[in-house]
Amino acid sequence: MADDLSSRAVRSSTTERAIGLGYAVLHVCVTVSVVHLRKAVAQVMWMTFLTATFAVLSASAQTSRQGLLSLEDARIFYEVIGSGIPIVVIHGGPGLDHNYLRPALDMFATQNTLVYYDQRGTGRSEATLDSDAISIDTFVDDIDDLRQTLEYDRITLLAHSFGALIGLAYARKYPLNLDGLVLMNPVEPGKRFSGATATRQSAARSDQDAKELEDLMALEGFQARDPATLSQVYRVSFRSMFRDRGLVDELELDISVRTAQNGQEVARLLGEDLDT
Repeated sequence: MADDLSSRAVRSSTTERAIGLGYAVLHVCVTVSVVHLRKAVAQVMWMTFLTATFAVLSASAQTSRQGLLSLEDARIFYEVIGSGIPIVVIHGGPGLDHNYLRPALDMFATQNTLVYYDQRGTGRSEATLDSDAISIDTFVDDIDDLRQTLEYDRITLLAHSFGALIGLAYARKYPLNLDGLVLMNPVEPGKRFSGATATRQSAARSDQDAKELEDLMALEGFQARDPATLSQVYRVSFRSMFRDRGLVDELELDISVRTAQNGQEVARLLGEDLDT
């Protein structure tokens, strides 16, 4: 009986040691696994960071060349970055320049050639401000003159907002020179675009934004076409176009002096052209 109890005690002690050893091994395995998992996660995060950083640096390091296209009644500023399929970017407005699109689009220059330009009379592009020089047709011809200057057989157009009207007009006039047409947030086509857009924007604007806009437009700086004041007017005006209205503060709306001085007249002349 005593021997049996002694034998049971030995087996129990052995079992406890085995279980304890098992827990220890399991603890070590789990600890090692957690360490490896943490290292793996850290490596993935590091590689993700490097990939994102490389993409940003690649975009910023893309070769860039600028030029002025001299025409009879205008000088068109353009900048070409990246390499690959040529994509001509048509900015919105009317009466803006291309700069506000750069933060969103520059990343695509890693696999494409992006051609930015300022529409005549705004940004760094000069033009006579009359109905002969400022029209949808002259804006369309500027793009094809730019295509020929850069020696592209065919181009893709990436057109934003009001620029969509120019892109569509180009497609009608020069279909054989076009590889593709991408419209981003296009305005309503035809004569009604300005009124319909203004009505929709006004309906979406909050009372606070409407009051802020009214106060800005009463400032002397607005009447004098001060670039900083106009930049703020555009920012408040655009706020109602965003689902997340805080995102408007991320827009780079540094209006140039020429854009500030000429933008309103360019918009008026184009509006008259669309109404004829």
